[in-house]
Amino acid sequence: MAYPRKREENAPETLLRPLWFPVTLGALTVLEVVLRFLGLGAYPGLIYDEYYYVPAADVLLRRHPISVVKNAVPGIDPNLLSHPPLAKELMAGAIWLFGQHAWVWRLPAALGGALVPLMAAGIAWELFRHRGIAAGAFFLASLDGLFLFMSRGGLPHSPAGAFLLAAPWGFLTLTPRLGSDRPVRGGRWLGLG
Repeated sequence: MAYPRKREENAPETLLRPLWFPVTLGALTVLEVVLRFLGLGAYPGLIYDEYYYVPAADVLLRRHPISVVKNAVPGIDPNLLSHPPLAKELMAGAIWLFGQHAWVWRLPAALGGALVPLMAAGIAWELFRHRGIAAGAFFLASLDGLFLFMSRGGLPHSPAGAFLLAAPWGFLTLTPRLGSDRPVRGGRWLGLG
C-alpha cells in the first residue's frame, strides 16, 4: 500500500514507491535466468541451427570449426549473408571467455531470452504507468513459447529479440526527459544507441 508523502506547498502530490514491484520483477528475472540455465548444456552436440552459428563463431575466432563449413575463411563469417553478425559475435565472445562447450555457445541466447520479460515489463510501465499491467506484460512475455524455445539453443533470435525490445524501452524512458527539466545522463543516450 502506498502512503502519501508530506505535501509541500506548490508541489505535486507524490506517492512512496511500493517495494513489491521492483522486488517481484527482480526475483522473477532471477528465476527466468535459473530456469533457462538448468540443463542448458545437457546435450553436448550441435542442435538445430547451431550447425551454422557455432562454426561461424569459431571462424570469427580464427579457429577450426567443430563441424565442416564449406569455403570457411578464417576471420570471415561464412553465414554473413543469412544473419547479421552480432549474435554470432556474442557467441564467439562467450566461447573465447569460457571455452568450447554446449552451455557456452547457448549462453547469449539464454541471457537474451531471460531479459525479454523484464524489457516487456519496462515498456508496459513506460506506456501505462501501472504496476499491474507491467507485471502482466512480464508474465505473458515469460510464457512466450518462441522466446522459451529460442533461448534454449545457440540461435541468434533471442539476443536479437532482447535488443529489439531494449530499443523502444530506451526510447520511451528517454523521450519524457527531453521535454522536462530532468537531466538525461549519458548512459541513457548510450543505451538508446
